[in-house]
Amino acid sequence: MYCIEKRVYLRRLGWLASGISLVLLVTRVDALQHASSSSRNAYRVRVSQEILEGLQSSSSSANANTDTGTSSSTSHLLDLETDFYDDSTGLYSEGVWHNCMAGIAGLRVHRVNQNQHLYDDAIRIADSLFRYSWDGTSFRRRIWSGNWDHSRLQLPDTDIVQANYYKESPEHRCVQHAIALVFWSILAQQDDNNVKENSSKIRSQQSTIAKQFVDEFWNGHRWTTISRTQGYGTLLRPSASSGATTRTTESSSTNTTYYRAVDQALAVLACLQHLQLLDSKENESENKDEMDRIIHLIQTTCNDLLDDKDGFGYNNLPNSQTYLGLNRNRNFWHEGFVMLALTSAREYIWPMDTQAGSLKMLWNGLMERYTTTDTSTTTGKENDNAGTTIWHWALSEKDIEYNVRYCGDNALAYAIRRNMQCNNIDDNDEDSFWTFIDILRSKNKSNSNTNQLASVADAYPQVRLHPNTELAALLVWPP
Repeated sequence: MYCIEKRVYLRRLGWLASGISLVLLVTRVDALQHASSSSRNAYRVRVSQEILEGLQSSSSSANANTDTGTSSSTSHLLDLETDFYDDSTGLYSEGVWHNCMAGIAGLRVHRVNQNQHLYDDAIRIADSLFRYSWDGTSFRRRIWSGNWDHSRLQLPDTDIVQANYYKESPEHRCVQHAIALVFWSILAQQDDNNVKENSSKIRSQQSTIAKQFVDEFWNGHRWTTISRTQGYGTLLRPSASSGATTRTTESSSTNTTYYRAVDQALAVLACLQHLQLLDSKENESENKDEMDRIIHLIQTTCNDLLDDKDGFGYNNLPNSQTYLGLNRNRNFWHEGFVMLALTSAREYIWPMDTQAGSLKMLWNGLMERYTTTDTSTTTGKENDNAGTTIWHWALSEKDIEYNVRYCGDNALAYAIRRNMQCNNIDDNDEDSFWTFIDILRSKNKSNSNTNQLASVADAYPQVRLHPNTELAALLVWPP
């Protein structure tokens, strides 16, 4: 093992370190450069497990009265922003998205190393989500549970960043129901002896979640942002981050339904995972009609994403849209999931395109939009590995000085590259990804946390839940 010294020019909010030598342990990156596929797979599985363990250990000292799931003293309550895991419920905070991401990561790692506690953790997540968040129709976006301290949310001048995220919300959201369907479908596929005790319950829940997903979010043409029961999602819908009503133009009707490309993409990924479960069941002939229906939904949704006349327009990337019925700037998180969905569903869209030519063209277009080969910004500041890491906003719209590289965006790009299986994927891209993740994790070293968690982004050094659950999951899923 050895280390080399790299000069990394980091940017605002404590990251600007021009002229400062940052010693990075790059043995992992160097080893990966010429490593075999099996070695790379083993490494990403190990990092995923490290992240999960780090999230759990972050709250170990704060858990109390885990037998009852309550705490008699506010001193034992968990901090909403910095305590990521509640041992009394097995939940990673109180939202659906992050818990399903953590559950997916744990199950994929369990499949590789047969670590039983990871499967047990996934069962606890499923039990708690179905107990607290499922209301018989869909999953509520956020329901308070366990030992978290919500008192700061009641303060008019709360210091919690984007406090609205942590408030209770009964809203049914497509992306959350979709990722829950992915999680339950993977959980229902487990077939070792330890799983059979839970098989009947999990499969029954999965079947209900799958049925309700189509019933509530598919309107016959595309997937809606909010459930049918709650009105599909119009411009009156409040923002999840601020609570304010969605911005409209003077000519827009507030009753207008809008659609998001990311909802279509997550729906495709959910349907693909559900289809995989149906294909694995013993009575495949009895599942044929349902499989045909799900394949039709996948194809219809992908065609809508690609349609450059009446759909989202990804056949013509420069003019594609991430929203229909609402004018919003495009960003990589939305477009990355579109790319991941199309990549994962390619056999149903381009069955004859064995060289993945259409995917390569789309991916190259996204890389032109969200990466740069320049080593300096318009202000002359240098930045590390700018050409092979992903910026959140298109560089034609926001210069590097005003842009940001998120952990989640880069984890998403890594998952796309891993699933494309194209000959033109450069090993340097993977090396740059791991260097970037090492930087995000190296900022958070402490004696009490040996499994280092990632910060939100290069520009935001705060350690939060969402970059870590997305990183843990996207390192090992899909497939």
